[in-house]
This record gives sequence, C-alpha cells and structure tokens, in this order.
Amino acid sequence: MRTLLSRVWFYLRRRRFDRELDEELAFHLEEKTHTLEASGLPADKAHTTARRALGGALRARERSGDVWAWQFLDELTQDLRFTLRSLRRAPVLTFSVIGTLALGIGATTAIFSGVNAVFLRPLPFPDADRLVFVWETVGEQDRISVTAPDFLDWHRDQRVFERLAAFTSTTVALTAGSEAERLPARRVSADYFRVLRVRPALGRDFTAADEPFGAPKTLLLSDALWRNRFGADPSVLNRELILNGERHTVIGVLPPNVVLEEEAEQLYLPLALTPAERSQPGNRFLRVIARLAPAVSFEHAQSAMAAIMARLALLRPQSNRDWSARLTDMHDTLVGDLGRPLLVLMAAVALVLLIACANVANLQLVRATSRQREVAIRAALGAGRHRILRQSLVESLVLALLGGGAGVLVGAWSAQLMPWLLPDTEPRFAGSILDVRLLAFAAVVTIATGLLFGSAPAWQLSRPDLRDRLSEGGRGTARPERHRVSGMLVVIEIALALALLIGAGLLMRSFLSLQATEPGVRTEGVLTFRVSLPEARYPESAHVSTFFATVLERIRAVPQVMSAGATSALPLRGSGVNLVAPIDGRPKPEFPMFFYRGVTRGYFRALGIAVVKGRDFSPDDREGRPRVAIINQTAARQYWPNDDPIGARLHPDDAGEPVEVIGVVSDTKHFGLRQEPRPELFIAMSQLPPPFWGWMERSMDLVVRTSGEPAQLAAPTRAVVRALDPALPIYQMMTMEEVVSESLATPRKYVLLMVVFGTIALLLAAIGIYGVMAFIVTRRTHEIGVRVALGASRRDILTFVLGRSLRLSAIGLALGVGAALVLSRSIATFLVGVTATDVLTYGAVSALLLVVALVATYIPAQRALRVDPVRALRTE
Repeated sequence: MRTLLSRVWFYLRRRRFDRELDEELAFHLEEKTHTLEASGLPADKAHTTARRALGGALRARERSGDVWAWQFLDELTQDLRFTLRSLRRAPVLTFSVIGTLALGIGATTAIFSGVNAVFLRPLPFPDADRLVFVWETVGEQDRISVTAPDFLDWHRDQRVFERLAAFTSTTVALTAGSEAERLPARRVSADYFRVLRVRPALGRDFTAADEPFGAPKTLLLSDALWRNRFGADPSVLNRELILNGERHTVIGVLPPNVVLEEEAEQLYLPLALTPAERSQPGNRFLRVIARLAPAVSFEHAQSAMAAIMARLALLRPQSNRDWSARLTDMHDTLVGDLGRPLLVLMAAVALVLLIACANVANLQLVRATSRQREVAIRAALGAGRHRILRQSLVESLVLALLGGGAGVLVGAWSAQLMPWLLPDTEPRFAGSILDVRLLAFAAVVTIATGLLFGSAPAWQLSRPDLRDRLSEGGRGTARPERHRVSGMLVVIEIALALALLIGAGLLMRSFLSLQATEPGVRTEGVLTFRVSLPEARYPESAHVSTFFATVLERIRAVPQVMSAGATSALPLRGSGVNLVAPIDGRPKPEFPMFFYRGVTRGYFRALGIAVVKGRDFSPDDREGRPRVAIINQTAARQYWPNDDPIGARLHPDDAGEPVEVIGVVSDTKHFGLRQEPRPELFIAMSQLPPPFWGWMERSMDLVVRTSGEPAQLAAPTRAVVRALDPALPIYQMMTMEEVVSESLATPRKYVLLMVVFGTIALLLAAIGIYGVMAFIVTRRTHEIGVRVALGASRRDILTFVLGRSLRLSAIGLALGVGAALVLSRSIATFLVGVTATDVLTYGAVSALLLVVALVATYIPAQRALRVDPVRALRTE
C-alpha cells in the first residue's frame, strides 16, 4: 500500500521529481568532474569521464523512474505522445479514418438509440414487468378487444390481478370560442392509472364516483396539453372545458411521459359505459390492462382467465361460445411489429460498420507498409515485438476514440430522426437520448472497432524483417503477404456490401410491388375528410343520419362534383368495428365475423368500388323499410363458397331485425396494402342501429369525387359543413392519393434507410478497392517497369492490374451471395411480390458491384499504363 501511494504521489508531482532528479544528477556530475580534475585530468576529459562513470543522464533517469514509477504507464504515455505526433504529420489520412469511423459508429449508435428506446428502456411505470394486456380469442384470432359485459364480469370474478382496467381510444371536439379542435382522447375506467401506478402531478385521479354513466363529467389533462394550451397554469384545476358540446371539469393534470402507446393522448375521460354498451355482448371495443397480484404467476393468471371465459360461454353462448382469454406481456405487446424492422436495421448498420472497419484497416496497412523501415530500425535498437504491437494498437485505439467521439455526436444528431422513423413509439424517446446505456454501447463499439481494424496492421508491424527492411535502402516494396491481407479485407468489404445491397434491393422491389398494389378503389380525383357530431347536439340516430344526408346532398350540388358518399371507416385507415353476424340456416356454433361499416348511397360510386353482383343501396333503403346489407367478395367466398349470398339473412347487431344481403362489391385493402381483405358487411346509414353511432362516435368519412383537382374542393366542402353547423371541426382532410401514400409511409422510411446504408456500403467498398489497387500499383512500380522493359504490352499491364481486381471481386461476390441467402431470410416476412431468393435482384446487384469495382480500379490501372520503365528503374 505504501508503495502504491508513493507511486501515485510521484505522478502527482512528476515535474518536481524530474527537476530535483536533474539537479541531483548535475550535482553528482559536477562533483565527479571536480574530483577527476583534482587528480590531474584536463577539464574536458574529466567531464567526459565523469559522464561515462555515471552511465549517462538518460539511463540514470530511467533507473530512477523504475523505482518511483510504473514502467508500463510511462511507456504508454510515450506511445500516446508518439501517436499524436504521427497523426499530426499525416492529417489527410487521420481525418479520413476519423470521418469513416464517425460515419459508421454514428449510424450504429443512432439505430441503437431506437433499439434502446423500444426494447431496453423500461416502461415509465413502477414494476412494469407485472403489467399485462388481457385479450379475447377465437380460433386463430388471439388478440381481439373485449366486450363491456365481459369486462364487467372479469372485474367482478377475477382473483389473480391486483387491479384490472379497461380503456378505448376516441377523439373529442374541444370548443374555444366559435372554433372547435379535434383532439385525441382516451376513455378509461377508474382503476386505469392505479393499474399503471401513476399519480396526477396536479389534482386528483378518477374515482368510482366519476365512472357511472350520467355522473358529472370530468377529465384529466396530459402534461403536453397543459403546457402547450394552458401555459402550465395550475389554476386550470376545476376549470370547465366544452368537449363535444358538453361541459367537463378539469380534475387533474398528469405527469409527463405516461403515454402507454401510439399517439400521445391529450385528454383522459371516465369510461362511463352507456346502458347500450353494457348490454351489447357482441361489441368488442375495449382494451384491458391488468397488474398481476403478488405471488401470482403469468401462467396461473392465464389459466384463471380462461376458466372465467369458459363460464361466460355457458352464460352467453350466442356471443361467447368458443371464445377464451389470453394474456400478453405489456412491453412485448407495445413493441409489437417494430422489433423485427429495428433488428434488421441494426444488422444493416452493423454491416456498414464492419465495411468501414475493413476500409480503415486497409488504410492503416498502407501506412504500416510505409513505416516498415522505421519499425525495423526501432527493432534493431532493442524494441521488443510486444512494444511495437502495443504502439500500433495504441494508435488504432486513439483513432477509434477520436472517431467514436465524433460518432457519438453524429449518432446524437441522427437519433433525433428516430421518432420520425418510429412514430408509434415517439413517447418512448422522451427524455435524454444519450443515456448511460447508449453511451456504454458507443464506448464498447468504439473500443471493439479500434481493436478490429487495428489488429491486422499491428500484427504486420510487429513482425519486421530486419535484414530485408534495412537492406532495401528505403525502396519500400511491400511483401506479398501484405498484399494478401489487403486483398482479404477488400474481399470482406465486397461480400458485406453485396449482402447489404441485396437486402436493400429486395426491400426496394417489395416496396415498388406494394406501391403498385391496387387498393381496390379509384384514388384519382377524390377528396376525403372526417366529421364528428357531438352527442349533446345530435342525441338521436335520426339526427345524425339526417345531418350527413343533408351535407352530402349539398356537396353533390357543388360544381365539378361527380359523386359523393360517406363511410364510418375509410379504406386503408384500418379503423372500425368487428362483429359476429350469425347467418340464418347455419348451425348455431358457427359465428361468422365481419368488419362492420355504415355507408351512404353514392359511397361505392365515389370510390370506384364495383358492384359485382346484386345491387347498390337506393333511396328506398331507409329507416322503416326492411334492413338490407352488402358484403364484399371475400365474405362471399368465405361464408358462401358454393352458394349465392344474395338473399341470405344475417343478424349483425342487437337491433333484433336481421339484414338481407342485396349485393356483393369488390374487395378493398381496408387494413393496408400488405393485408389481405377481410369479410366486410356494409349497412345503409339510415338503417344503422342506434348503438352503432356510439361505437363510431357519430363520425363519418365523407368521400367526394370531382372532375377537377380535389384540393380545389376543400374550401367549398368546408363551407357546406360550416353552413349547417359552424362549431363542427373538420379534420383529416386529404386526397385519396394522399391516404394511400400515408399508408406507405413506414415501409418507405425503412426502404430509404436501407438504400442509404447500401449506398454508403457501396461507396466504402469502391474506396477500399481503389485504395488497395492504388497501393499495389504504387508499391510495385519497379516490377511494372521491369515488365514494360522486358516487352510487356499495355494490354498485359492492364490485365495484370484489372485481373487482380476481378479476382478479388469474384471471391467477394461469391461470399456475398452466400451471406445474402442466409441474411435475406430475416426480411422474408417484409417482402411483398418478391421472394428472398429473387434471381433478378441478386444478378442486378452483383453486376452493379462488379461495375463499381472495375471503375474503382480504372484510375490505378491508368497510372500503371503510364509507368516509364527507365524512370522507374532509375528511381529504384
């Protein structure tokens, strides 16, 4: 311990010790010189003899340092100083290496920030590992929302959860003055925030008194809405806000970052189930979350909920027979489909980093070759192999640390784009992006990168051939094994670049195929927008249908409008209601499920959806007349494979009266261009049961087809709605072409990133090939000169240079195709209209990379053709 403290004390006062040592050495030298002079030696000879007797000041300093200091630390300090001086002498190479590493490490760090936010960062709730979603299941459908009667029975009968809560997303019209704004909201049961263990930052939470239908209306504000709209004013508590035309009292403000999923809810309202919702066993619209009770395992809770559903199947066989319950971990559920795309991007950016490492290793090999004589001299003077190896690795690690530092800055800037890439997880990016986990990852990647690209040059430098190096007289001819190492690195670059480019090419072709997929509607010349009616002013279903019928009649009178209609759920938006609709004449255990939509006359014509059998809705299909319905082709194939569905009778809701199928329309891609159509059931708007308007929040998407530009209809259609009700908010106004484009936004972003990564990989591979071939031509100028002097033609020299490049490229392409065949399996589930082994993509990308390799070799080849044999031989 005393020795350790002494050494630490030495380093803290190193300058003073050095000064005192110099003074002591000078004193001893002077005393020895005086003694020798007194014995009769001349002054100059006495001084020389005294220095020889003391062994030299440098050697004395080293012996003293061995006593007080750690030799390894001293040598490491010397290596660092030498590294900084050598890097300063080669600024172009230094900045090239740092820039390449900053790009690779920065991109890796940025994508890891998404992995960190989605996978590794815990949910912002205490003991989040005990949180689960509870779903209803039937057949192969294992994540279906829950009916209100089932939730109420679960809440009463379950004993495996500490608390159980239900919620459903909605939108509300917030009125301020004469203007109304549509805001996202969430209806939640009283225990919702207690399940999450979240307390309001201001005010109070919902209680059982807020939950009954007809209770005084209350609400909670999100932190974002409180700050942005109300200026973080604490006096907002107890203020009344007008939502959907009714007064609601603000009882609390939530803390930041408590968003559970998807779009950040601005408002929270009590669930307040209506009498109709409580009595509808077929309306599955609630999401259920729960917190496992202490000492209750996930498996035990799963079994208990399945047992409860078995009892409910006997209690309500029409809606619950063959249904069960399933639990899913909350974190895994929220990650959902984001996991695989993120991991694919992480793998892609890791390939880019490996290519960058190979490139930097080649640059370092070029530099190491030019330093062979220097290293040989150091070895001849006594430097050991380990010392030379350490010196090279220190240089690589210093470069890696500089590149890593720049990469962290690049990554921090690039990470700001992750919410754009992953909009559904934006709340999880709240807070500091550069957290400890991310910085630790960047540090590990930086050190690993330094060791990875520095190992080959370090190994080469640590094996100097003293006789060859010192006898060359500085000629600088590289040994063949160094060419082989460089060639191997180029092969690795080409293979990795090819694998990444093939992945990008497959995704690009898949996206183009997806973009060319017919959505089932004619998108050109169509304007869409959504209107929601407040229940306070439109309490009856007749009021709602009358309003939308009047709006459509007036819009049809606007010049250039060809047709207009409305639907409760627009194609490609994926929203709506799924209901079981028993078919007359079929066995009772069979419960066909349909995607249930209300539409108006003119809707199919406005979107160009063909009626392939039967008829469209007519003005006679109104309230008081026999109820009718239209199905899509998928429903006809699935439920009437060998029969004509026209005339079939279904029971889709609790209105009592069945509906008769009067027509079949062509399929639409309602749930996305990647998704196959599902059975759909269309009911005439005027014949919709009253509960339907509660399910759909009295909202309809209006669809207007025009002979001119759809954007020109925006103002006239707004004016029509305002003329009927100035307080109604109009939102989601866009053309149908924009709706289709919006549905492709996420795959477009992933393809864009893969193309960017592939382009970077291609450029790095091209730079690597150019660097190696230029290095070979430069170091073998003497050999090329001899070949020319002995009669080699331009064709022979070109074959000599291009032949090596083609050999390296061919080996790299062969390895790259093999790697791509393995890696492409991970993206097979993302591909549409193209297989993971698509020959055209593999061939086109291989040809592209081969052309790039030849172009990268062209400049060094031209330099080889211009070699003057006389000058080359004279120089050597």
